[in-house]
Amino acid sequence: MAKFCVYKELSSPTSMRLVRLLPGATGDPLRCKIITSDLELKPDFEAVSYVWGTENAMPMLNIDTEAGERRLEITQNLAAGLRRFRYSSSIRTLWVDSICIDQSSNEEKTLQVPMMGTIYRQATRVLIWLGEEPNQSKVAGIDLCITRLNTKWPNLSKFPNKLMGIIDLLPNEMENSGWRRTYHHDVDELHSSLGIPLLRSPEFQATLELLRNPWFARAWTWQESFVARDRLFYRSGFSWPTEQMMLACKSINALYYATGRSDDYGLGYYYCLRMLREPWVPLDKKYKTLLDLLEQRRGSGCKDARDLVYSLIGAAMECPHIPVDYNEPFETVFARTAWEITTQRGDLRILRHLERRNSPLNLPTWVPDWRVKVWRHMDSLTVFDETLQYRATGSSCMLARVSSDHRLLSVTGLLLDRIVAIRSYTGNDTAELIPLMFIHQDQEPVLYPPSSEPWQHALRRVCFLDTTDFEGVPAQGRWEPNSHAKFEQIFQNYESQEEGRIRFESLLRALRVYMTNRAIFVTEQGRIGMAVNTIQPGDSVTLLLGHDLPVILRSMNESGHFRYVADCYMHGFMDGEALIEARKAADPTYDPEDESWLEKLHEIKLPFPVKDFHIH
Repeated sequence: MAKFCVYKELSSPTSMRLVRLLPGATGDPLRCKIITSDLELKPDFEAVSYVWGTENAMPMLNIDTEAGERRLEITQNLAAGLRRFRYSSSIRTLWVDSICIDQSSNEEKTLQVPMMGTIYRQATRVLIWLGEEPNQSKVAGIDLCITRLNTKWPNLSKFPNKLMGIIDLLPNEMENSGWRRTYHHDVDELHSSLGIPLLRSPEFQATLELLRNPWFARAWTWQESFVARDRLFYRSGFSWPTEQMMLACKSINALYYATGRSDDYGLGYYYCLRMLREPWVPLDKKYKTLLDLLEQRRGSGCKDARDLVYSLIGAAMECPHIPVDYNEPFETVFARTAWEITTQRGDLRILRHLERRNSPLNLPTWVPDWRVKVWRHMDSLTVFDETLQYRATGSSCMLARVSSDHRLLSVTGLLLDRIVAIRSYTGNDTAELIPLMFIHQDQEPVLYPPSSEPWQHALRRVCFLDTTDFEGVPAQGRWEPNSHAKFEQIFQNYESQEEGRIRFESLLRALRVYMTNRAIFVTEQGRIGMAVNTIQPGDSVTLLLGHDLPVILRSMNESGHFRYVADCYMHGFMDGEALIEARKAADPTYDPEDESWLEKLHEIKLPFPVKDFHIH
């Protein structure tokens, strides 16, 4: 981009530039003035949110300066938006990132980017540009469809309860489906009865296409929308306020739920709803921390991977100090961010956000790759749901430090065991686990020492991570004294009672979910557990102080350096039992019945020896 004499140096950390878009007719060249202002003065302006688009054949923006007219290259998409935003007879004051920030200066971007959250928050309105559509009748069809969807929302809002709340028992289909929802199968009849354009009509298809616009999937646009006080969506010459877009998306969501036609309705409305914060939901009640935002927005589109972090700093209500530095590679930015989050939280929760890696990266194994979208079970390195509570290290405090280049994480903990055997499962082969969960009449029970229960009972708890999800209702909590009886009752009744067959199918589905892409492992000391299927024999099972889960590490050499592999469930060691063992080994006079000190570990000297694990 040619920028000769366009920019004057900004005078203070809160200084900013604004674009005064000069009036003009439809075909006139774009002309503006660039003025300086200050955020502390709370100037009156609107902010533009858009996708840069292709940078080929870039048009020129004419800028009036004290030295005469200068020209600045801008993208075609932005030029089209500015022509639509331009008034015919008066000046319009805007903030546009690619014009107001000198994009050739990393130093200026380092100062201006952290202000962007405040800029979009202070703007009187955010103008969201979804691009120019040459076929104006197509956009008119979108406008008609959005209007109809809004008008019919009172009817559509009742559909999930009316059509989805009916659960039928289908004896002849239980082997495959068990519980099933009742759907409205005639989609055209449903649309027609509501006065909504038919699913395959040009108007409805154009609306679905609009909701797949790249703007809804980009990193920066999410922050720009999330913090905005007021938003107006533009496509060519049509515009819609936030409330209209939100109700249109909710209406499509209701149609999807009513018909079960996910392939027909797509997911565009879903991503749109994620971009549109409910106006009545306070910011501090949704995606409060930077870690929350990073997890929710990971895999978003952006040209510069560093912006996956930088674009969220201004939106997080709780955010550690992360300096914006475009001279650092993205690997350093990610590692620094992961460490700053870790120190702010005082725990190792960052490890729950790691993903599978198919090839080596120049990224530490303890640092999430936020460029990658994670789908649980398929991509995550954790086997746990965030709602499940374990206390493998009691109330101990994290003892960790990081190298000056933020690549080597050193954490204090205990080496528990080493894996000697594994059995991986794909999900379709999990039924073979069922016979192993029962003690046959001709067998003598063999106890699993850590929990003093039969091995078969221990295996049940391992496969469901010690939860009662086998009952068919997710996240009901940890295993209870009567859970074994309930588990066995399901198998006793599945052939004799219709309800029993349904509960049996529900159990098998839950088991399939838990075991897909997972592995059962056995350790040197005869302990069993579950982890993702990337683990290998020889991997070490460890406890890292301040982390609530056991962690599997892979040795790199003999000097205590490791790669992070995954967290894991190891039966009989999820609630501080390993710490009791360590204390007993260090002090033979200790009474292992006394567990009160586990919740005081953050206050007392550790009563057992520990070691440092250096994780690359």
